[in-house]
Amino acid sequence: MAGMYVITGATGNIGRAIAETLLTQGQPVRVIGRDAAKLQALVDRGAQARAGSLDDAAFLREAFAGATAVFVMTPPAYTAEDVRARANEVGAVVGEALAALADGLGARDGAVIREISKLHEETVTGTLAELAARYADAPPRGEIVIVVGPPGEADAASDEALDAALLHDAADH
Repeated sequence: MAGMYVITGATGNIGRAIAETLLTQGQPVRVIGRDAAKLQALVDRGAQARAGSLDDAAFLREAFAGATAVFVMTPPAYTAEDVRARANEVGAVVGEALAALADGLGARDGAVIREISKLHEETVTGTLAELAARYADAPPRGEIVIVVGPPGEADAASDEALDAALLHDAADH
Protein backbone atom coordinates (compact mmCIF):
# COMPACT_ATOMS: atom_id res chain seq x y z
CA MET A 1 0.00 0.00 0.00
CA ALA A 2 1.23 3.50 -0.77
CA GLY A 3 1.94 5.96 2.00
CA MET A 4 -0.38 8.73 3.13
CA TYR A 5 -1.31 11.54 0.76
CA VAL A 6 -1.98 14.82 2.55
CA ILE A 7 -4.17 17.39 0.78
CA THR A 8 -4.57 20.94 2.08
CA GLY A 9 -7.55 23.03 1.10
CA ALA A 10 -9.58 19.85 0.78
CA THR A 11 -12.86 21.74 0.97
CA GLY A 12 -12.00 23.84 -2.07
CA ASN A 13 -12.44 22.97 -5.72
CA ILE A 14 -8.88 21.82 -6.41
CA GLY A 15 -8.08 20.13 -3.10
CA ARG A 16 -11.40 18.29 -3.03
CA ALA A 17 -10.93 17.01 -6.59
CA ILE A 18 -7.45 15.70 -5.74
CA ALA A 19 -8.67 14.04 -2.52
CA GLU A 20 -11.67 12.44 -4.24
CA THR A 21 -9.50 11.10 -7.06
CA LEU A 22 -7.05 9.53 -4.62
CA LEU A 23 -9.85 8.04 -2.51
CA THR A 24 -11.47 6.57 -5.64
CA GLN A 25 -8.11 4.93 -6.41
CA GLY A 26 -8.08 3.42 -2.91
CA GLN A 27 -5.19 5.55 -1.70
CA PRO A 28 -4.85 6.59 1.95
CA VAL A 29 -5.68 10.30 2.23
CA ARG A 30 -5.46 12.87 5.02
CA VAL A 31 -7.49 15.98 4.25
CA ILE A 32 -6.70 19.37 5.76
CA GLY A 33 -9.16 22.22 6.10
CA ARG A 34 -10.21 24.97 8.48
CA ASP A 35 -13.64 23.46 9.24
CA ALA A 36 -13.94 19.81 10.34
CA ALA A 37 -17.64 19.70 9.45
CA LYS A 38 -16.84 20.58 5.84
CA LEU A 39 -14.35 17.71 5.70
CA GLN A 40 -16.92 15.14 6.83
CA ALA A 41 -17.98 14.07 3.32
CA LEU A 42 -14.38 13.06 2.61
CA VAL A 43 -14.11 11.32 5.98
CA ASP A 44 -17.25 9.35 5.06
CA ARG A 45 -15.36 8.16 1.97
CA GLY A 46 -12.38 6.99 4.07
CA ALA A 47 -10.14 10.02 4.51
CA GLN A 48 -8.51 11.03 7.76
CA ALA A 49 -9.29 14.66 8.63
CA ARG A 50 -7.31 17.37 10.36
CA ALA A 51 -8.92 20.73 10.97
CA GLY A 52 -6.58 23.65 11.45
CA SER A 53 -4.84 26.60 9.89
CA LEU A 54 -1.99 26.79 7.42
CA ASP A 55 -0.75 29.63 9.64
CA ASP A 56 0.02 27.15 12.46
CA ALA A 57 3.43 25.50 12.02
CA ALA A 58 2.86 23.01 14.87
CA PHE A 59 -0.42 21.92 13.28
CA LEU A 60 1.31 21.50 9.91
CA ARG A 61 4.07 19.35 11.41
CA GLU A 62 1.45 17.02 12.90
CA ALA A 63 -0.69 17.01 9.76
CA PHE A 64 2.25 16.24 7.44
CA ALA A 65 3.72 13.50 9.68
CA GLY A 66 4.08 10.19 7.87
CA ALA A 67 3.08 11.59 4.49
CA THR A 68 4.34 10.17 1.22
CA ALA A 69 3.20 13.25 -0.67
CA VAL A 70 1.61 16.57 0.23
CA PHE A 71 -0.39 19.04 -1.86
CA VAL A 72 -0.27 22.55 -0.42
CA MET A 73 -2.07 25.44 -2.07
CA THR A 74 -2.81 28.86 -0.65
CA PRO A 75 -5.70 30.19 -2.69
CA PRO A 76 -6.73 33.82 -2.42
CA ALA A 77 -9.01 34.66 0.50
CA TYR A 78 -11.62 36.60 -1.41
CA THR A 79 -13.70 37.13 1.72
CA ALA A 80 -10.83 38.82 3.56
CA GLU A 81 -11.07 42.56 4.10
CA ASP A 82 -7.69 42.97 2.37
CA VAL A 83 -7.07 40.02 0.03
CA ARG A 84 -3.45 40.95 -0.68
CA ALA A 85 -2.62 41.43 3.00
CA ARG A 86 -4.11 38.02 3.79
CA ALA A 87 -2.05 36.38 1.03
CA ASN A 88 1.07 37.97 2.51
CA GLU A 89 0.16 36.64 5.97
CA VAL A 90 -0.08 33.13 4.59
CA GLY A 91 3.15 33.63 2.66
CA ALA A 92 4.86 34.52 5.92
CA VAL A 93 4.48 30.92 7.15
CA VAL A 94 5.69 29.24 3.95
CA GLY A 95 9.19 28.83 5.40
CA GLU A 96 7.72 27.15 8.47
CA ALA A 97 5.48 24.95 6.31
CA LEU A 98 8.49 23.88 4.24
CA ALA A 99 10.46 23.14 7.41
CA ALA A 100 7.51 21.04 8.63
CA LEU A 101 7.48 19.19 5.33
CA ALA A 102 11.23 18.58 5.54
CA ASP A 103 10.84 17.27 9.11
CA GLY A 104 7.94 15.03 8.19
CA LEU A 105 9.06 13.80 4.78
CA GLY A 106 12.84 13.87 5.02
CA ALA A 107 15.18 14.73 2.18
CA ARG A 108 12.92 15.48 -0.76
CA ASP A 109 13.02 17.79 -3.71
CA GLY A 110 10.33 20.41 -3.97
CA ALA A 111 9.17 23.53 -5.71
CA VAL A 112 7.48 26.72 -4.62
CA ILE A 113 5.34 28.21 -7.35
CA ARG A 114 3.87 31.64 -6.84
CA GLU A 115 1.80 34.09 -8.77
CA ILE A 116 1.06 37.70 -7.94
CA SER A 117 -0.51 38.37 -11.29
CA LYS A 118 -0.32 36.76 -14.69
CA LEU A 119 2.61 39.10 -15.29
CA HIS A 120 4.63 37.93 -12.29
CA GLU A 121 5.03 34.20 -11.79
CA GLU A 122 7.98 32.41 -10.24
CA THR A 123 9.07 28.82 -9.65
CA VAL A 124 11.89 28.02 -7.25
CA THR A 125 13.18 24.47 -6.86
CA GLY A 126 15.47 22.77 -4.37
CA THR A 127 15.33 20.40 -1.46
CA LEU A 128 12.64 21.08 1.10
CA ALA A 129 15.33 22.16 3.58
CA GLU A 130 16.86 24.57 1.03
CA LEU A 131 13.44 26.03 0.22
CA ALA A 132 12.63 26.38 3.94
CA ALA A 133 15.88 28.30 4.49
CA ARG A 134 15.23 30.53 1.46
CA TYR A 135 11.76 31.52 2.62
CA ALA A 136 12.42 31.64 6.38
CA ASP A 137 13.29 35.34 6.31
CA ALA A 138 11.93 36.35 2.89
CA PRO A 139 8.40 35.01 2.56
CA PRO A 140 6.87 34.78 -0.88
CA ARG A 141 3.86 36.89 -1.78
CA GLY A 142 0.81 36.00 -3.80
CA GLU A 143 -0.91 32.69 -4.43
CA ILE A 144 1.42 29.85 -3.55
CA VAL A 145 1.57 26.17 -4.45
CA ILE A 146 4.14 23.84 -2.92
CA VAL A 147 5.00 20.69 -4.86
CA VAL A 148 6.90 17.88 -3.16
CA GLY A 149 8.75 15.24 -5.11
CA PRO A 150 8.49 11.53 -4.37
CA PRO A 151 10.81 9.79 -1.94
CA GLY A 152 14.20 8.99 -3.35
CA GLU A 153 15.23 5.49 -4.15
CA ALA A 154 16.85 3.62 -1.28
CA ASP A 155 20.56 3.03 -1.69
CA ALA A 156 21.31 -0.51 -2.79
CA ALA A 157 22.84 -2.61 -0.05
CA SER A 158 26.44 -3.64 -0.54
CA ASP A 159 27.37 -7.30 -0.84
CA GLU A 160 29.04 -7.04 2.58
CA ALA A 161 25.87 -5.64 4.17
CA LEU A 162 23.73 -8.37 2.61
CA ASP A 163 26.16 -11.09 3.80
CA ALA A 164 26.15 -9.63 7.32
CA ALA A 165 22.34 -9.51 7.41
CA LEU A 166 22.07 -13.11 6.19
CA LEU A 167 24.61 -14.30 8.77
CA HIS A 168 22.80 -12.39 11.53
CA ASP A 169 19.44 -13.85 10.50
CA ALA A 170 20.87 -17.38 10.22
CA ALA A 171 22.38 -17.07 13.71
CA ASP A 172 18.94 -16.22 15.14
CA HIS A 173 17.42 -19.49 13.84
